[in-house]
Amino acid sequence: KKKKKKKSTEGEADGEGEPNGENENKAPKPKPKPKPKKQPANFPAAMRGGRGRGFGLILTRGGHLTIGRGGFGRGGYAVPYNYFNKGTQEALPCPFPTSTTKFPFSKLGDRGVIFYLACKKGESKWSNPESGPVEVRASTIKKGVKSAVCDHTFDDQVFYTADEPNSWIQVTLKDHKLNATHFAFSQRAGIRDFYPRNFKFEASTDGTEFTTLATFEDNKQFNSHTPTASFPIPEHKGYYTTFRITLDKKGNSKGTSALVVSCLELYGTLQ
Repeated sequence: KKKKKKKSTEGEADGEGEPNGENENKAPKPKPKPKPKKQPANFPAAMRGGRGRGFGLILTRGGHLTIGRGGFGRGGYAVPYNYFNKGTQEALPCPFPTSTTKFPFSKLGDRGVIFYLACKKGESKWSNPESGPVEVRASTIKKGVKSAVCDHTFDDQVFYTADEPNSWIQVTLKDHKLNATHFAFSQRAGIRDFYPRNFKFEASTDGTEFTTLATFEDNKQFNSHTPTASFPIPEHKGYYTTFRITLDKKGNSKGTSALVVSCLELYGTLQ
């Protein structure tokens, strides 16, 4: 009987799954592209997201809004935040005359002290004041840029601290003092959780010694439908330069100590 010849293994890769011999120079066959799912013809073109375009609002087939990744998926369509809020962070005109000192709060979206300072006290259009008339600091920075804290409109900001006890984020008015009556801020885009529940609003004249102006326990103003909230401050007579939000240990809705802040605004009487 003739012996069967053994196949040569010369040139084979050692356990790496690489091609060998006559196939080693051949390019792999390209995978066929999946056919895109058909979108309704009457759906607005601006709301037809492509795959991998980041987080956006999802308009489900049931007519509800939620948050998810871009593109057509199981739940519906991903709608970019700026579809609903085009032109956010643009150089808006200042609604205040120069030498304004009173900044009352009546509803969410009211422009306040930080917006006024970003407009060079009424002399120009809005320009993010971080590293200018307003200084932003944090106990730690896990993700994001400090300028998000001073943005005027909530859009797709992401700024938060590390998961460390008593995390804080603060702003300092470099050339002014404020008797604060209210403050407002927003959360982050893309994730519906980590809302502050137990936290303090503090103030200082030197950035070292802080006075607690307001304490919030089990506060549930932030939720999946409310990314921005406002908070009253009990009446007081102090004028301060630095204002800080401090989260209690494990004080967010997820039971961790990460603090999320964007679009902070202050109201009251400015000196």
